[in-house]
Amino acid sequence: MTYLTTNIFKPAEMTATGQYPHFQQLSNHPTSYVIRNGRYVEAPLGNLSQLFGVGDLYMPVSDMLRFDQALMSGRLISSTARQQMLTAGSWSTYGMGFYCNPGSYSNHGVLGGFNIINSISRSGRTTIVLMANVRSSVSFGKVVNDLYGLLDKA
Repeated sequence: MTYLTTNIFKPAEMTATGQYPHFQQLSNHPTSYVIRNGRYVEAPLGNLSQLFGVGDLYMPVSDMLRFDQALMSGRLISSTARQQMLTAGSWSTYGMGFYCNPGSYSNHGVLGGFNIINSISRSGRTTIVLMANVRSSVSFGKVVNDLYGLLDKA
């Protein structure tokens, strides 16, 4: 956690991000849900001890945005490293942590009922972060594409 704090959280000014063991201690932590038979049911998170840097971190939307902005501005890694990171390495279009789509770079995760997508336009000028604490049939990828479509028309 010291490495993350020193090299990512502080340079990106991520002030409300933490590691899972502390999540339950937060007085205002969200609960995740799934919909079963038309009702919201709490979704268990399970054992997160092996999800280093993936499911064992929590953050609000504002910190995810700060991370994206710090990544794209060069505060976290060099432009050469960022270019390598955002280059697809396989047929799946997946780079190092991001999908390299034709118009954007995106990262998507689902854990329990939590669902997040962060998408950065290829220019780096537009970032879309969506977070939900209910897993549903809504496609975050489609929502992001629709938002980019609306922004292109504006």
